Amino acid sequence: MTTETITRKVCRDVSYEPGWGVACLIIWDDEDRVSDVEIVVVEIAPATEKVLGGVLCVSIGPDMNIPIQNFEHVEDLATDDTHDLRDRWFATEDEAREHARYTVDRWANPEPWCSFVKI
Repeated sequence: MTTETITRKVCRDVSYEPGWGVACLIIWDDEDRVSDVEIVVVEIAPATEKVLGGVLCVSIGPDMNIPIQNFEHVEDLATDDTHDLRDRWFATEDEAREHARYTVDRWANPEPWCSFVKI
């Protein structure tokens, strides 16, 4: 048996813009379908960041952390038949909270043609 050396780089520079993140925590049922969502708004800033396992994260609750890189600048979906459950970055808290309210309301009150999920 040959012994091989495994090298992994777990620390790297990570750049991000301070702002606000909307995290969509997805709850799956036993048949691998999305059964519910929990929406969290979190500040993305030096005061809220932490490094876990070489990954820069932001805390979204007790013992719950999400990599900062998950919060991206993404455009709104072009179609209205899809629940947008992507984690997103916003410049202001008001924008983030507005998007969170919209996402929660849309999940709770979908249009009849809204049958897809974008994660």
